[in-house]
Amino acid sequence: MEWHPDKNKDPTAADKFTKINEAYETLGDPERRSQYDKFGYTSAKDHRQQSRGSPFGDPFHGDPFEGFFHNFHNFKFNFGGSGFTDSFIEKNEINMRVYETKILPESHQKPYILYAYAEFCYECVNLEPVLERLFKELESVGKYLNDEKLDKFLDGWEDNHMRGVFFSPKEEISAMYLAPAFYYKSFVTFGHVNTNADDVYKTLKRFNLHSGHKSLLMFNEDAQSPVASLSMQQISRSTIDEVIEANKFLLLPRISSQSYFEELCPAEVKAKRKKLCIVLISKKAEESERKKFRRYLRKSMFLNNERVRFTYIYEETQSNVIQTLNKNEDTENKKTMKNVVIIWRVERNHLSYEWLKNALTKEEDIYNLREELEGRVQQLLNSDQSLAFKTILPDFHNEHSLHLFIRILHRFHNWGERVLIFVTRTPDQKRVNLYELTPDSYDTLVLNSDAGLTMVVLINDESGSKLLSKFKDIVLPLTRYSGLSFSFLRLESYIGWYQHLLEDSVGHKVRMENININNCIGTVLALNGIRKYYYIYQPKKARKWIRQNNKNVPSAIGMFDSDENSDSDQDSRVILVEELLDGLLDWFDKVFDGSQRKIRITAWPDLRAV
Repeated sequence: MEWHPDKNKDPTAADKFTKINEAYETLGDPERRSQYDKFGYTSAKDHRQQSRGSPFGDPFHGDPFEGFFHNFHNFKFNFGGSGFTDSFIEKNEINMRVYETKILPESHQKPYILYAYAEFCYECVNLEPVLERLFKELESVGKYLNDEKLDKFLDGWEDNHMRGVFFSPKEEISAMYLAPAFYYKSFVTFGHVNTNADDVYKTLKRFNLHSGHKSLLMFNEDAQSPVASLSMQQISRSTIDEVIEANKFLLLPRISSQSYFEELCPAEVKAKRKKLCIVLISKKAEESERKKFRRYLRKSMFLNNERVRFTYIYEETQSNVIQTLNKNEDTENKKTMKNVVIIWRVERNHLSYEWLKNALTKEEDIYNLREELEGRVQQLLNSDQSLAFKTILPDFHNEHSLHLFIRILHRFHNWGERVLIFVTRTPDQKRVNLYELTPDSYDTLVLNSDAGLTMVVLINDESGSKLLSKFKDIVLPLTRYSGLSFSFLRLESYIGWYQHLLEDSVGHKVRMENININNCIGTVLALNGIRKYYYIYQPKKARKWIRQNNKNVPSAIGMFDSDENSDSDQDSRVILVEELLDGLLDWFDKVFDGSQRKIRITAWPDLRAV
């Protein structure tokens, strides 16, 4: 209570007391605390709204429809509120202050991924879901484990991944663990155990681990005991990498892609140093065959031989590879009974190979197979002898989806030319391509637009020529951006569309049947057709600013004023059409720097229905 204003006469006591209370509230509320950790303040949106400046002495702040509906004070427009959720990217937006005070200092110990985008960038819209999957994938690199979850995690090896478990006395996974976990995620699935948690006692006792130490355990198909373990007070990153690299494959891994093939069966040109892959051809449903093969491997004389690797492939998914290997076999019955092949990979897909005569189908087959296999492998390792056949294999089918980073690179490659055009396009100094918004052009310009924003100026027949001339002059510098389109809407024909748009923006809680067209001319809408939101430039706000700076300009007309109560038509013209767009360029700046509020809708009104 030191800073309570009733007990402390310091002039700053009230402000400090308020901040202390806010700090306690933030620490006690997990959601607000998470927002503070992410943004540096408890409400990213409130902070962005409060931090905006205005060259007009604040004429465009607050609700952009304030004053439009002065008879309906209980209704507000949807700025990402209930029922209108922000996108994944928008939820994680930061500003420069947060970057400088939080992100940059922490980046020396904690890795960050920064993504810069523009609201009017169509390529960014396409990239956003890929980034969302990437970030979610990063978040799930390390699974949080306890006594209850551990066994299920270790039994998940059938996805062809080893299991690695990090132990540390911290709730969050440190970068020292997260970085190698992501690097090896194509081969190993990782989990994390907080050794200070209450629900990990059985796990620590099971593997005889000290709660104060940092540990790493690696598991293959045998979930009862790790194939490698590392435990000490401090572990170096290089030591972690060495342990993972030496144990990144299961006892019997599957060749599930070309990259797996190249890792499991490394090329060796010299015959005396050849490396052999013993490959079992197995159907997905034939787990019994693979179990027999594993039982043999655990006792095999070649289990720890660096020049011999045992693996298997699925017959269903790698049919092209199997057909190539069967070309030299007797296939009169269209199917060979042999299912174990020895491969020596000489160069990339150039290999020498031969099938073992004994197939692995029954339990007793393992004895005949072992005798033939071990005798032939021993002979090949101790000589420069080649195998029976040579061939060039097709690439293995990738049974996994491409890694997210590669998919992103592919997208950048595909979009490269378009992005280059977007950046390097120069404005046409002679004209602006300005399209009339009609039912025929509506689909292209709004509903199915591949541009980021379509700028629409609202006109009537009387003001049209002057407004469009002024509008063209203002937007001419913006024509350099291919992400923008420019159009106009005739209010005499489509005031109903604008009415429906506004009604949707307030959740259809208000009927707007008496909109005065004279108060709508000069309004500019920036429509994002894909994301279903728009920005609005209001001439009424601009008029207020003009009136404050020019005593000769009469009062603006109220949105719901009747024609009898409104200023005269002459007064509307005295407002001067040319002046309605005087604040537009500054409004554009706010749209592009992200400080202008978005208004979200459920769907775009049908222009044909009005």
